[in-house]
Amino acid sequence: MNHKAIGNIIFLLAALVFSLASNAQDMPLTDQLIDKYIQSLKNMQPLSDRINAEDTQGAATMAKLWLEGDTAAINQYLETRPYYAELASVVEKSGFDSTANWVETAQRITQAYMALELGGQEEQVAAQMEASLQQVRDNEYLDDVQKENLIQQLQASQVHLSNLKNVSAADQAAVKPHREKLRTYFETAQ
Repeated sequence: MNHKAIGNIIFLLAALVFSLASNAQDMPLTDQLIDKYIQSLKNMQPLSDRINAEDTQGAATMAKLWLEGDTAAINQYLETRPYYAELASVVEKSGFDSTANWVETAQRITQAYMALELGGQEEQVAAQMEASLQQVRDNEYLDDVQKENLIQQLQASQVHLSNLKNVSAADQAAVKPHREKLRTYFETAQ
């Protein structure tokens, strides 16, 4: 085989790998995948509790990134954390190929869950968030740092809310039968 043919094969394989990676969101959410995700949350709870106790600033940054829904930024941030190897181990033991795959799956499931929970009330919630932002800006009892932190959190929530409009009907339909299990987990994990 000549070098040009080998180069073409390598190029096609690279294109295929890139295509598979970039189309992860196009993969359907299945009952098995959603159950695997819920189990991963339970497996991850001790680590999550420790992170929230020991790395409050990192947890706050992670919460902001999560609300913004940028999975690449989430993965990039996670890779810098001292607990990344432990997280990756829990994710792998929970049946996911990689932390990146788990983050993508988690985003899709939680966004579909939130879209179902809001049930078409996004406009009302957006108006409430805007009113809350104005109240924070006008609050004379908050110092500038507190105001900025609250404003950033509310703005991240607004981005998350706007992202919910793009959740596919297929993802919502897949998550719907698992809604009660997810609600129970999210309420008890707080």
